[in-house]
Amino acid sequence: MQHNLRERGLHIRILFFRFKKRIVWLSNFFLFLLSLSSIFLLVLEYGYQLDASVHLRVENAFTLSFLLFFIVLTVRFVFNYREVVREKLLLVDISSYILLFFVLFVTLFFPQEVRYHPFLHFLTTKSLGAVLIALLSIVNISKFIFRLLSSKINPSLLFIYSFLILILLGTGALMLPNSTLPHINLPFVDALFMSTTSVCVTGLCSVDVASTFTLMGQIILLFLIQIGGVGVMTFTSFFALSFMGKFSFGGSILLKDFLNEDNLGNMFKTLVNILIVTFIIEALGAFLIWQSIHDQIGVSWKYELFISVFHAVSAFCNAGISVFEGNLTNPLVIHNYSLQFWVALLIIFGGLGFPIVFNYMKLIRHFVLNRFKVFFKKQDHYIHQPRIINLHTRVVMVSTIILLAGGTLLVFLLERDHAFAGLRFTEQLVSSFFTAVTPRTAGFNNVNPLSLAQPTLFLVMVLMMIGAGPMSTAGGMKVTTVSVAFLSAIDIARGKKRTEIGGQEIDPWYMDRAGAVIILYLSYMMLATGILTFTEKGATVFTLMYEVVSALSTVGLSLNFSPELSEMGKYIIAFSMFVGRIGVLAFLSGILKRYKPKNYRYPKTGLIIG
Repeated sequence: MQHNLRERGLHIRILFFRFKKRIVWLSNFFLFLLSLSSIFLLVLEYGYQLDASVHLRVENAFTLSFLLFFIVLTVRFVFNYREVVREKLLLVDISSYILLFFVLFVTLFFPQEVRYHPFLHFLTTKSLGAVLIALLSIVNISKFIFRLLSSKINPSLLFIYSFLILILLGTGALMLPNSTLPHINLPFVDALFMSTTSVCVTGLCSVDVASTFTLMGQIILLFLIQIGGVGVMTFTSFFALSFMGKFSFGGSILLKDFLNEDNLGNMFKTLVNILIVTFIIEALGAFLIWQSIHDQIGVSWKYELFISVFHAVSAFCNAGISVFEGNLTNPLVIHNYSLQFWVALLIIFGGLGFPIVFNYMKLIRHFVLNRFKVFFKKQDHYIHQPRIINLHTRVVMVSTIILLAGGTLLVFLLERDHAFAGLRFTEQLVSSFFTAVTPRTAGFNNVNPLSLAQPTLFLVMVLMMIGAGPMSTAGGMKVTTVSVAFLSAIDIARGKKRTEIGGQEIDPWYMDRAGAVIILYLSYMMLATGILTFTEKGATVFTLMYEVVSALSTVGLSLNFSPELSEMGKYIIAFSMFVGRIGVLAFLSGILKRYKPKNYRYPKTGLIIG
């Protein structure tokens, strides 16, 4: 009898476990479907001009979405409590749940009382509801996407897919009627081009942003730049890691490779640091830009604030897209040299790369803690050189300083009596500095490029090819790639078999990789330029090569040729921007079949080289 009761109890527990597991799976799947439908409602509400009856139905659908989100999240909390408790941002999850409940409660039962309350009226505003619905949808969609990391997917291919999906979503968003001005009928190719240039943080524009897009369209561009600049996978992984407790080993390894993080346990911390540093620098940059344009461009303070945020994000993400007609050559800001200086600094910080920023943050933290301990006599004062700044940081910083200083000096000497003639010395210096900074993959223009001398344009194209630092918002071949290849070539010419930098020997694998990046970059550049010579009749080869290099290095500088491209030319340049943002080597690694090592080797031989 007792044995039968035990068996029956065990059977009931097994059935309950299976029921609970099925309920959790169904709730997660329903949250994903609900998130997709909520995004559709947001697109319908803000993307189209709706008549009164349809508008009322959409608002009722939003209320229903709130109710369904609350019900399904409640089921998730009840049946998956242990998993929820282990989530990294449990406080954020509970806070969003409480806010959702509160908004839903007052909207359904006390709409009139809250609507006219002096402190709580914001709870019934459409903007708060839209933001809350958008956040809930993004979080749950991110969870679903992150689960794909558990499968055996080539990291490079996943990287390609993430950018491709965002580009297509951005294209659809930019084609919404409310995204463009009433008299504008944006063709698909231009919407695709503008979405690609934003996601790939390039800056080449087939249409003028100011005279084509409404405020909503410009906000869409801003979000595409931000997500594309910091990285689609960074945002997706952050949301997923924030609200998911444990992951498969394969998914962890995949994310570790993407973040270039050696310690699996530090992945979430690295993601948080990337986002925090990004938003702090952009916020500070927006404030400095706002100070430089306040009461000078004849717009409201709200639009001044939006302009400041847009340009701070565009500069730090090395996008080079501006909401001023004619970019920074607009008469309102062409002589605003403080604006140019702050934009240039943001470009430099964005182009250094997050490993560099974190490395120096670690050094500053080391010195501050040591000073603190010495001050409170917890340790004796001592002088030493901490080995915190690694070789990668030193190479990137030295290369950056050389390129910036050399580029500024050369531009100043070439243009002081040409394009910058008539400016004061300090203005010439700032303009030269800005012209040397922007080819580091941020295509802001402070002067008409057609007014620059040919040697300057050639210098700009070389700087565009080199680019900035790895793991940054910038593009190009990267300064570390060019530095390693150049030093290796010098050593080979000297008869030296090993390449050494700062007392450390460079692994031959990195030198081979640097050579592969350069060869593939130049090969694609020549191929794309050659194709454009057939599609763009009448354009010079230099103009076409300048356009291709700008797209492939995700710079955005153009000889005013982007709007003149044919439809096929726009597709080629858009594809070049996409390949450049992924990286030519990473792009090929994603689409080519992986090589399986063999257990044998062929006899070695030689060829006549050089």
